[in-house]
Formats: sequence, C-alpha cells, structure tokens
Amino acid sequence: MSMALSLSFAGKAQTAVTVADGTQTGWFPINSEKLLSRPVTLQTQMLYQASMLTSLLNTTITKMEFYSPIANETWGGITGTVKVMTTTVTSLGSIQNTSSATTVYTGMVAITGNLLEFTFSSPFTYTGDNLLIDVVTGSTNVPTTTKFYGVTATTNSSRVYGAGTWPYPGNINEGSSFLPKVKAASFGAGIRAPPEQKPANGR
Repeated sequence: MSMALSLSFAGKAQTAVTVADGTQTGWFPINSEKLLSRPVTLQTQMLYQASMLTSLLNTTITKMEFYSPIANETWGGITGTVKVMTTTVTSLGSIQNTSSATTVYTGMVAITGNLLEFTFSSPFTYTGDNLLIDVVTGSTNVPTTTKFYGVTATTNSSRVYGAGTWPYPGNINEGSSFLPKVKAASFGAGIRAPPEQKPANGR
C-alpha cells in the first residue's frame, strides 16, 4: 500500500516535495497488523531527518494525506490522534515523549477510495531539526491489515508501542527502519493566509 503524505499550507500551493519515495511496504503510519493480532491502543512514531526536509523549512503544514494503490480500498472506523513536533533525536530507540508536541488531528482514521486524510485543526510550522510524527489509534473496528509505501531508512526510523493487557500480556515495543513515503506541497518562508475580505460597506 502506498502512502503519500501531502502537506498543504496556508496561502496558495507551490512546488510539491516528495520524501522517502520508494516502493517498499511497511506498517506505518498505522500498524493495523498489531491492532488485529493484539487489540490494544497503539502509538506509532516516524522520524524524518532534517536533511530530508530542507525544501519544507519555514512552511506551515495544514493537512496530511496517505494513499493506497488500491483504488476502491475501504478501511477504518477507528479513532486516532496525530501529533507533530521537531526534535534533535536522531533515532527512535524508544518511544519519544510528545508532551510538547502539537496535536494536529483528533477524530476518525479511515481510508475511503484510496485516501487516508488528516486535516489539521492546528497548523504546524516547520522551522528545522528532525520531524517526528506521532499517531495514536484505538483498538476496535479494525477490518483488515494495511501497509504503506516507503523506503528502508536508518535503524529505528520508526517505532510502534502498545501496552499489553490480558489476554495479550507484555508490551509491544518494536523499532523499524521503514519510513513512509511523504509528498509535500511547499511554501516559501513567511507565507501567510490572505487577510479576511470585508464587504464594501465595511460590515
């Protein structure tokens, strides 16, 4: 399954940027394999190095889109929360604390057609350093396993964690070198949304 993460910005669209562009498949950003085999709340994290993101510097992200190559894919019904933050951490040897991260999406997690879309409730401005995307998903209504396109990056570029509860004792805590493919629509530094237009009478 392909994942293209389309990052939209306030203002008008400019050049599209693709990061981690590959045809390998992996269980990020949503690890439905673990959700099916051990139905617990799961946290997945993906770490994109700053060197991969130079074209996104000082841009404001308002949306993420993940794509499946299956044109009529219908998947989901679970709930989830997405957070984004920058960090100097270079490897996910453990799940990172996201207390300082920006919560950009809370709601349903589903694929309709071939699209999994998160529209940010709080836009996020990327100003440098490595970029961490954190996704927490619920544990019910997972209909099938789903993979995403990406690349093999460095060790522990991604990680999945879930607390074990009976009858599934023990925690899930696994690192991966897989990084999902990211396609971004990029704006230059200082771009802002246009001011609100007022009627001619000033009201």
